[in-house]
Amino acid sequence: MKLFTKLWNDKDVGKRFPNNLPHLTTFEEVRSLNIISNFHDEVKDSTVGWFPSDTVEQFEENKITKLDELKNNGWINDDGSPVEIKYHINQYGFRYDGNSNKIEPGGIIYIGDSNVFGVGNHFLSNYTLQAHNNSQFKDRQYHNWGVGGRGLETYYRLLKLYLEEYKPYGVFIDFPWVASRCEVLNQHDEFHGLFLTWMYDQVYEGKMTEEYFDKRTNQIFSLPAVVLRWHKNVDAIKYLCYKHDVKCWIYNDPELWKKNDPNPDTGVHPDIMVNLVSCAPHHKYRFARDLLHTNEEWHNIKGNAFTEVLNEL
Repeated sequence: MKLFTKLWNDKDVGKRFPNNLPHLTTFEEVRSLNIISNFHDEVKDSTVGWFPSDTVEQFEENKITKLDELKNNGWINDDGSPVEIKYHINQYGFRYDGNSNKIEPGGIIYIGDSNVFGVGNHFLSNYTLQAHNNSQFKDRQYHNWGVGGRGLETYYRLLKLYLEEYKPYGVFIDFPWVASRCEVLNQHDEFHGLFLTWMYDQVYEGKMTEEYFDKRTNQIFSLPAVVLRWHKNVDAIKYLCYKHDVKCWIYNDPELWKKNDPNPDTGVHPDIMVNLVSCAPHHKYRFARDLLHTNEEWHNIKGNAFTEVLNEL
């Protein structure tokens, strides 16, 4: 509450918020304050050669500790330099092919995590692009809205910000991460993605006490918190799409697939898990350039399975 009061009493904030009331504030006004920020914003409308966690630091570390894996997976040249990947980022902070960032109405938006973005992989390898080009939607423009390290709350926020500008035919959401990721306001008055695994690391490194860890996990990653985060964001996204006359498909949504008894650990029905997840378990394919994300082989396998899903919609 102190942070909230400080934020709204700040004179600079008051200049941008004439009414000084949260319910009268637009998302664009919030974004102008730089409260909501991430790496995508820093590199928008540019082309970069590295993208977290596919960083030059990670590559140099892998050269020391996992050189054979870099060689076996074709990510290192004979002179020791990395095989190039070009990350083309458009004016909104999303990845595209680098040829044209013109947005045509009626496209399909694929929004999700770093797997959807394709960290550590070439753009054309992406499973959502492969599936799109082989599906009933192949004649519609493809939009990659992958955001690394984020979850369903971020997806809603981005849709709220840009859905009207893109005017898509449909939105497909994958990898919601409601059980281990959320958005929180940090000490710098910026929203950032909070990882359950990051909190574990903080305890291990002595930067967070176990007591505080238990308190925070109960607040934001307990079952009631996860269930509420899922339902309120799913309902908000569905309404947002309905409001703009956009079709909405959320992969983990039992209502979409008319399935019962979802897997309690994942929220996904077992039959669907076989099709899209178990077909290519992550731990067997973590050989993207950062040796953390899944490689082209994984994208090919999932792309084939995902094509079937898109053609059933």
